[in-house]
Amino acid sequence: MGVRKLEKLHLGGQVLKTHGRKGELKLAVEQDVFLHLLKKSQYVFILNFGSKVPYRIESVRGGDPPIVSLEDVNTPEEAEILCGSPFYFMDSDFKLVKDEVQTDPLRMLEGFLLIDTVTGKRVGDVIELNEVAGQILATVVDPETKKQYFIPIHPDLIVHLDDEGLVLKMELPEGILDLFN
Repeated sequence: MGVRKLEKLHLGGQVLKTHGRKGELKLAVEQDVFLHLLKKSQYVFILNFGSKVPYRIESVRGGDPPIVSLEDVNTPEEAEILCGSPFYFMDSDFKLVKDEVQTDPLRMLEGFLLIDTVTGKRVGDVIELNEVAGQILATVVDPETKKQYFIPIHPDLIVHLDDEGLVLKMELPEGILDLFN
């Protein structure tokens, strides 16, 4: 058995809430293409206790929001733990829907871990990038506290970008993280 290379994960959306008594989940998908990807993929990765954990997709039904059944998530209590967490797809899954995917440069940093080089703090995972008044802002979520930060992305602030390890090291302006306390 060969060693499998770690794949880059891409943000697909967020787990909204539980559905029914069998541990099903309602998911908010970021783009329509992710609904097609949910139906064709074998796995979805959900942020759980600071790690992106793979869950086998058993079934997908409905549309907006889709209702998903995952292997080994069989009760509302098991499903509740995942609510509010972002979910991800493997890079290779996009081949399944390659004709439907449009590349968006704002999505390239999604899924990266942001580290502040000034304090050494692991700020959290970049879950979304938006352009606001000509400035790119990253929405970063601390997986332990679920606290959200809005961090400006500018080349002068980026110290190191590790594409393989999915780590973004930035020299954040002093006090920026304190704005969100």
